[in-house]
Amino acid sequence: MKGLPRRTDRANRPRNQRFLVQLGIGFSLVGALLLLLGFLLHFGSSTAASRSRRAVEAASAQEALGTIGHRIRAAELARLAFRATGDPAFAEAGAAELAAASDRLVQLRQTAAAPHVAAALPGPMLDGLRNYLQSARADLESPGPGGVGADDPIARNYAETAAALDAFAAGRRPEETDGAEAIAPLATAARWAPYAIAPLGLLLLAGLFLRVLRYHRSRRSYESELAQARDAALESVRLKAMFLANVSHELRTPMNGVIGMSGMLLETQLDGRQREFTETIRSCAMGLLSIVNDLLDFAKMEAGKVRFEHRDFDLQTTLESAVRFFSEQARRKDVVLDLTVSRLVLTTLRGDPGRLRQIISNLLNNALKFTPSGSIRVEVDRLSEDSREVELRFRITDTGEGMTEETQRNLFQPFHQANDPDSRKKGGTGLGLAICKLLVEQMGGGIQIRSTPGQGTTVEFTARFARGVKVEDLEVPILQLDGEGMILVISPSTTGRRALGRILENWNIRWEGSATAETAVAWLEGAPPPQPIKIVLIEEEPPGSGLRSLETLRKSPALAAARTVLLAAPDKSRRAAENRTRFFAVIERPLHQSDLF
Repeated sequence: MKGLPRRTDRANRPRNQRFLVQLGIGFSLVGALLLLLGFLLHFGSSTAASRSRRAVEAASAQEALGTIGHRIRAAELARLAFRATGDPAFAEAGAAELAAASDRLVQLRQTAAAPHVAAALPGPMLDGLRNYLQSARADLESPGPGGVGADDPIARNYAETAAALDAFAAGRRPEETDGAEAIAPLATAARWAPYAIAPLGLLLLAGLFLRVLRYHRSRRSYESELAQARDAALESVRLKAMFLANVSHELRTPMNGVIGMSGMLLETQLDGRQREFTETIRSCAMGLLSIVNDLLDFAKMEAGKVRFEHRDFDLQTTLESAVRFFSEQARRKDVVLDLTVSRLVLTTLRGDPGRLRQIISNLLNNALKFTPSGSIRVEVDRLSEDSREVELRFRITDTGEGMTEETQRNLFQPFHQANDPDSRKKGGTGLGLAICKLLVEQMGGGIQIRSTPGQGTTVEFTARFARGVKVEDLEVPILQLDGEGMILVISPSTTGRRALGRILENWNIRWEGSATAETAVAWLEGAPPPQPIKIVLIEEEPPGSGLRSLETLRKSPALAAARTVLLAAPDKSRRAAENRTRFFAVIERPLHQSDLF
């Protein structure tokens, strides 16, 4: 009887051993799975952390590169101001901005993650800045007017900044991942995973839990850093846009004075040499004002602050005015400029004629630059039409030099110009086509270009307009006086009052000037004018002061019935739309006599 248990134990021993082996194998498999899961989570969290870190570094680098770009633009504005005024303070300011941009590029290049940062930055952004620097440097070193020579500090700073940008861009390379590095740990884990035991599985489970906690904490930390970098970048953009607007305003005021007074000078008795010099002054001032307006427009578009008017206009009249502006320039180059509007096109539309004229003018300006002789055709066709909207296609075709496919790829990028000496000689900021693209997209269309070297270029864009109501043209000029009367000119600038007064004197119109609306009202209360004031011409300086001046003038009984005309800078904001409803007329600077009479 006592041997039976022993025989039973012997019989059960293999079964128990098999159970223990199976249990060990089970724990080993669990441990192996936990080990594999822990490794995968570790690998994934490390990769995610690395990507997040690189994202933060790339965001910071993009913000820094944006700062560098604005410094370069500020230096360009200072250079243009130095060319226009000759003030050495502008040259020193431009050199300082370029030196700061070069130093910041060197710092970026010296960071440990420079190759990854450079790879994360958009190539067109770097290429646009490089082309912009090369164009400005070539302009400075040119032997013509405005050139300063290669040994000038500004030119050297342009060269140093361009070299630093090239060195930074040379570090651009795609990130490389070696698949063997990820497979080797898996193979190692697979070799010893079958021999893992339960305690190891528990340790791995604890490690898994700690890894999850660490992953979530690191992710929250990097998300917070990204949010801070985003907020800092937005604040930087806001401050730079404010700076650009202020600088543009400060440059616009003297430029408008130069344009106005040179126009007055052209109407005096000048010999041929004097007239040539005066026309050159006026042409250069108009060119500088156009550059300032382009920079301000592009800054507003980047910030999403561009607003469009919605008013009735005649398409034929708008296009003819844009084409007529370039007719004299085309005639001097022996270029035939032609406008054709299909008879199927509805010409009475509702939209923003000023923005449409801006697009057509930019494209015609480019076509004339690269067409030494031949023809330029502007064609308008109807694509679709319903009871509410009309979709039109505009085509500008020239017989000029044409361009290669490589040049066409980045043609609509900001600050991009064709990379050849002829393009640099023709000038420009490289913003015209970029502005056209943004405006066309806001008008519900698209733009494309087709070109062949030596055979010319065709630019097509589409736009949508609402159906409009026909508006009859004004038969009475803005400043026409019925019977006796005089005009009151309000402008804070003495130069502005003189220029406007000279225009009025040429038409035998009596006028009085005042710096502010308050002084004008005080003058009227103290002594009545010799003739009733029929029209008040207000020059809006600074922007936004027109409505305040209007409210002050309406307090005077002598001006209650006077027509008010506002002379303002080009503006498409909500304030400009309100001005058009409150004033008898709104005229955009620069002023031409044809706008008044």
